[in-house]
Amino acid sequence: MPKPDTAPDAAVQDAFDRAGRLRRRGTRAAAAQAIAKVLTMAPRHPGALCLRVDLDLAWRDYASALRSVEEGLQLCPGEEGLLVRKGEVLRRTGAPAAAVSFLRDMVRRCPLSAPLRAALAEALRETGDADGAETLLRTMPGGEAGEHLALIGRAEALLQAGATQEARALMEQAAARWPEDPRVLRLLAKVLGRMEATAEAIAVLRRLHEARPGDRRVLMDLAGKLRASGDSAGAETLLDSLPDWAPEQHRALSERVTAALAVGEVPVALALSARLVEGWPQDVAALRLRATALGRARRTEEALQLLRQAMQLAPQDGAVRLDLARALAAQGHHTEAENLLRSLAPDDPLRPRALEGLADLALDRLQAAPRRHALAQELLAALRSEAAQAVEATLLSSGRLDRRSAVRLVQRALASGADNPAGLADRLCARIPQEQRRLFRAQSASLLQGSAAAIAVLRQPRSAPRSPMEAASLASNLAQEGLFALALRYLAACRRRWPQDADLLIRQARTLSGCGRGPEALDLLARAAADQPDLAAPLEPVRGEILFQMGALDAADALFEALAGANPLGHLRSRLQLALIRNDRARIDRLAALMADQPGSGAREVMQFSLTILGTKRNETLLEEIAAGQGEQIQPDMAERLRDRAAGTLFFSAAAVLDNWCQRPEPAPPAEPAGAAIPRAIFQYWDRPPLPDALGRLTETWKSAPGFTHVLFDRTDALRFLQQHLGAPWVRAFHMANHPAEESDLIRLCWLLVRGGVYADTDDRRLAPLDRLLLPARRLLLVREPMGSLANNFIAAAPGHPALGRAALMARDALLRRENDNTWSKTGPGLLTRAVAQHLTAADSGGADLTILPQHAIAPFVQVHVPQPYKQTSAYWANVA
Repeated sequence: MPKPDTAPDAAVQDAFDRAGRLRRRGTRAAAAQAIAKVLTMAPRHPGALCLRVDLDLAWRDYASALRSVEEGLQLCPGEEGLLVRKGEVLRRTGAPAAAVSFLRDMVRRCPLSAPLRAALAEALRETGDADGAETLLRTMPGGEAGEHLALIGRAEALLQAGATQEARALMEQAAARWPEDPRVLRLLAKVLGRMEATAEAIAVLRRLHEARPGDRRVLMDLAGKLRASGDSAGAETLLDSLPDWAPEQHRALSERVTAALAVGEVPVALALSARLVEGWPQDVAALRLRATALGRARRTEEALQLLRQAMQLAPQDGAVRLDLARALAAQGHHTEAENLLRSLAPDDPLRPRALEGLADLALDRLQAAPRRHALAQELLAALRSEAAQAVEATLLSSGRLDRRSAVRLVQRALASGADNPAGLADRLCARIPQEQRRLFRAQSASLLQGSAAAIAVLRQPRSAPRSPMEAASLASNLAQEGLFALALRYLAACRRRWPQDADLLIRQARTLSGCGRGPEALDLLARAAADQPDLAAPLEPVRGEILFQMGALDAADALFEALAGANPLGHLRSRLQLALIRNDRARIDRLAALMADQPGSGAREVMQFSLTILGTKRNETLLEEIAAGQGEQIQPDMAERLRDRAAGTLFFSAAAVLDNWCQRPEPAPPAEPAGAAIPRAIFQYWDRPPLPDALGRLTETWKSAPGFTHVLFDRTDALRFLQQHLGAPWVRAFHMANHPAEESDLIRLCWLLVRGGVYADTDDRRLAPLDRLLLPARRLLLVREPMGSLANNFIAAAPGHPALGRAALMARDALLRRENDNTWSKTGPGLLTRAVAQHLTAADSGGADLTILPQHAIAPFVQVHVPQPYKQTSAYWANVA
C-alpha cells in the first residue's frame, strides 16, 4: 500500500504553506493552482490532499469534493483527515445516514481515532441519535486533543437539545482551558446567542476578530450577531469588507437575503438571491433560498421550478423534498406532495417533518367546512393519534426545531390534555432559531391564552426591529380582539414601511373584509395589482375569497373556475363550496371525486367528508334527486311544488326558497319599524359556569350594550325555563341532546320564541350599538351565511314568531327521535334554514315579518366566532368524541 509523503522537504513545505494561505485568502483558481503544485512535488501529501477537499467544500462544490476525497483515498487509503472529510461530504450532500454508516465502519477499524469518533458523533446527532453521540464523546481517546473534541461535541449536543445553560457552562470551562482557540470561542458565542445574551456574544467575537482579523468565519459570525442585536449597519460594514471572490460570499449573501426577507425588503432579497444563484448555480441551499424569496414575492411557479431543479441535483436531500412538497401542496398538487413526503427514508432526520407534512395534508382535506362539531372532533383525534404521538416523540428528541413544528407540539399538548403546555412552550422556545422565537411566543400565547396575550408578546420591547411576519401577526391579533380600526391603521403604516410585502397587503385586505368593508378591500387589491403587475395573479384567489364573503357569488365562481384552467387541482374547497351553493350536481360530483382521488382519501376519509357540513349538503343533493322523481325530467311548475314541499327536510330546497325570497323586490317599509317590537334583552348560554376568561371578556361586550338587559343561562337555568314555560316534552328533548352545542341550539330557539330579544353565541363580540341594526328590521332578523344557510349564532326576534316556533318544534322532535344526523343539520343552521323556508312557503306568509341580512352586513356590529384558546383543548364541547 502506498504511504503518504509524511516528511516533505523544505520546498514542498513552503509550497504547502503558500497553498494554505491562498486557500484562506486568495481566489479559488489561485489556491487550486498552488495545491496542484504541491501534489506535483509530493503526490501523496496528506495535507495537500485534505486542502484540496477543503477548497471544494468552501466553494460548496460537493461533486468535486467527493471526487477529490475519493482520489485522495486511493492514494492514501487510511488517511484520517480524508476519512473525516468524506463523512462531511456525505452529510453536506443530504445523505446523513450514509455518513453514519461510513464513519461507523471507519471507527470500528480505527477505534482510537478521536477525529473519526468526533465526526461520527456529529453525524449521529444530525440523524437524531443523541444518545449514541454522547456515548462516543464520553469515551473519547487521544489525550488533550481528544478531550478538546469531546467538549465541543458535547456542547453542540446540549445546544441541539435546548440545554443552553449546560452548554454555556461547558463552553466557559473550555474557554478557560483554551482561551485563544477560535473554535471554542465561536461556539461559546453561538451558545450565548441562543440564550439571547447577544451583547456577551458580540464581546466574545469582537475580541476574537481583533486577534484574528483575517479569519472570515469569525467576521461572518460577528456580522450575524450584530444584525441580531439590531445593528444592521455594523453587520453590513463587516460584510462589505469581504472580497467578491471569497467563498464566504455565499454565507454573506445568504444572510443578507434572510435579513432582507425578515424586514420585508422582498425586492432586495430577490436581487441578492439572484446573485447567489448566479455565483453558485449548482448549490441546493442557494436554490432553496432563492425559491423562498420568490415565494414571498408570490412568484410560486418560478419557486416550484427552482425546487424541482434542486431536487434533480440532490434527490436524497430531505430538506429539498420538504420544501418541494410544501410548494406542491400549496399549488394543489397533493398527490405529488404526498408521494414526496412518503418517500423520505425512515432513518432520515427530517422524517418527523415529513410525517408532520402528511398530517397537514390530511387535515387540509378534513377542513372542508368550518372547524366545528364533527370536524373539530376529527382534528382533535388526529392530534391524539398514535401517529401524532410518534411524530411528537421524534420531534422532541431531534434537537433544533422550526417554528411550525414547535407550534404543532403545543397544539398537541393542548389537545391531549397535557399537564403543563405552557411549560412545554417555554422549553421548545429555546430550541428554535432565535429570529423565530418572538413569533413562536406570540403563536403559543394565542393558543394558550388568546389574542390579547399574543399582542402583549409582540409589543414587548426588543433590540431587533419587528419583522413583517411579526407585524402581520400583530395586526391579525388586533383584529381578533375586535380592534379593527387600530389594526387597519397599523397595517397602513406597515405597508408604507414594507410596500412590497404581499403578505401584509393580503392581511390588510382581509382585515377590511372582516369588518364589512369588502369593496374597499377589492379596491386595495386592484390598485396593488396595477402598481405591482407581478402580484396580479397571486392576488386573484384573495379577491375570490373576498367576493365570496360579500355574497358576490357569480363573480367569485367565475374567478375560481378561471384559475382552475391553469391548475385543475387548485382551490378545490372554494370551487366545491360554490358548486354546492348553486346545487350544480355534475360539478359537485366532479370536484368531490377530485378530492377523493387525492392520496389517503380512502373510504374512511370519504366517509368523514360526508359528515362535514359540505358533505351533508352534497348528500342532500342526492336525496333531492330522489324527491324530484329519481332525477327524471319534470316540468318547472312541478319542480317548484316539489321544492316547496321538500323545504322542511332538504337543505337545497330550503336554500332555493330563500334565494327566491331574497331576490324579490323589497316591499315598502312599515309605517312604524317592527324592530321596535324586538325586546331589548340579550340572551346567551354556557352549560357549566364559570366561563373561560376569554369568553368572559366577550360576554362583557354584550352585558354593556346600551339600553339592553342581559341574561346568561347555564344548564340548570335552561331546564327550569323549559319546565316552567313549555313543559315535560321539551325538558326531555333537552336531556337527550348529545352535547352542549345541541342544548344551546334548542334553548336559544325556545327563549326567543317565549320572550323575544337577541341571542348571541358566547364566542361572538359586540362591536357597536345594536339599535342601528335592529330598528330597521322586521319582527325576525336573521343572517345568511355565504354558503346559503341561515346562521344561528346571532338572531333577533319579537316573541312568538311563527318561524321560530317551527324551528323549535323541529329541533325538539329531532332530539326526541334521536335522529342520527350531525348537529348542524339536526338542531343548528341547517334546521333553521329549513324552518324559515317552510314559513315562507306557508299559504298565510309572505315573509313580511322577516328581515334577512348577508353576513357581511352585520360585520360592523358583531364579530362572529372569535378564535378561543379553550377550543384547542378537550374541554371544548365540540371536541368531545
